[in-house]
Amino acid sequence: MGDEKNNNNTWGILIVLFLLFIVFGRGFIGGRGEDSGIVGNNLGCGCGCGRVSNCEVERQEIIDSYNTQLNTINQGIITRADMQNGFQRLADQSRGQWDAQQGEKIFDLKMENQSLKQMVYADNKFNEINRRLDDISCNTPKRPPFYATGVQPCGYKYPPCNDCNIA
Repeated sequence: MGDEKNNNNTWGILIVLFLLFIVFGRGFIGGRGEDSGIVGNNLGCGCGCGRVSNCEVERQEIIDSYNTQLNTINQGIITRADMQNGFQRLADQSRGQWDAQQGEKIFDLKMENQSLKQMVYADNKFNEINRRLDDISCNTPKRPPFYATGVQPCGYKYPPCNDCNIA
């Protein structure tokens, strides 16, 4: 009796599993939709009659190859454009740095020019003052030479009128 009970339990479990597989799985016969089932006509390929012809495979290979080549060409175009943009940005940056350096040189030269103008202005100003002082010194009357002996430059005794005071 124990063998029959174990045997019934085993068959019961197998039947339940089979029913669950049919209900929730794709099933063996037909299943849900056109593409389901192992025993059905389609065998999961969806191309009719359960077969795929060589022409269709080659056609798909050609399409895939074309798409790959097209993607490669497009990626090359994008890469070239990115490189060109990078080179243009680098050239613009270099040009900006060069312009900045030239601007600094121009500023330095302007500052040097301004300082030279100030020096020339100051020199001209002082030269004018020196010229005026020279004019003043030339037009100033000179003091007569001083002789300690009391004699005039011509050899006459000082005062020259000694002969006039006869008394």
